[in-house]
Amino acid sequence: MALDRSRVIDDVLHGQAQIVSAPLLPNTIVSDASIAPLPFDLARADKLLSEVVKAKGPPGAQRLVIKMVAAESQRSPITDATFQIFRRDLQTLGVDLQLTILSGKDYEAAMVKRDFDAVYFGWLPDTPDPDPYTLLHSTEITGANYAGFTNDEVDKLLDNARTTTDPKARKALYAKIHAIVVDEMPYTALYVPYGHYAWTRRLHNVGVRDLGVTPAVPGIARWWVSSTLPTPGE
Repeated sequence: MALDRSRVIDDVLHGQAQIVSAPLLPNTIVSDASIAPLPFDLARADKLLSEVVKAKGPPGAQRLVIKMVAAESQRSPITDATFQIFRRDLQTLGVDLQLTILSGKDYEAAMVKRDFDAVYFGWLPDTPDPDPYTLLHSTEITGANYAGFTNDEVDKLLDNARTTTDPKARKALYAKIHAIVVDEMPYTALYVPYGHYAWTRRLHNVGVRDLGVTPAVPGIARWWVSSTLPTPGE
């Protein structure tokens, strides 16, 4: 891994994120905690890149240009600082990372047409069950499988996981998917940010899953407000 995600988390996000090995939400049924993220190793990255281009060249010699696109809505001091770190590391390998910020309309068009070398985006599952089908199944190549990833074994495992009702059996299927995705690396997963929530002690029965993009049922319907603050310890 030639991207120093640890430094981004420490220096840019102030420790408020977790490195992940694949685009699979940690601490869920689809993620295998025993599979560690690839370590940051510029020396190994340099060796592998040299093997690909068949020539090492002088230090800093340009080997590759990566044109990446990002949406205007993603532009922030965090994004700017993150890519400063990534560019610095890649430049030592002779890789020129060129980030182009696009309007929302142009970004969406580039995503649909796959008009990019690389694309910067965040992903959340659209259901409470974090099934990575749309990112990884070959039938989704014209959909949200932006990497154009195709793997017959992963397709079968994803299909089986969707029809398996036993949680342990499903978890075993996703563990196999996780291992293959880390090995083939169609996506360079960066990190999962931590979420922080606060609410008045007058508000009761609040669950953090009620506040996400895929709230649990009954969600906020179970919340209630007391007329006074509870006494300490309640």
